[in-house]
Amino acid sequence: GICYDLAALTASMLRSIGVQTKMITGYPANKYYDGRSYHAWNKLYSKEKKKWLIIDVTCDVCLYEQKTKYSKLVMIKKSSEYSNVKYEY
Repeated sequence: GICYDLAALTASMLRSIGVQTKMITGYPANKYYDGRSYHAWNKLYSKEKKKWLIIDVTCDVCLYEQKTKYSKLVMIKKSSEYSNVKYEY
């Protein structure tokens, strides 16, 4: 699926520049996903904040394509909305 491909590509690119990154799959429940659809996203480790942050490039691409004003998009997602994790790679 598209989300898996984008998450794998994002993980590869971030890892290539030394950013600790995980690829996550599961069933997120938030305003974009219903909790029943299998999805893939990423976690990256922020040395500055000393914690793992969640990003979902598939969600951002879709919002961008829908012409959502990018200034309204938030790249870092809420961990509570991405908690139904199946696998971490």
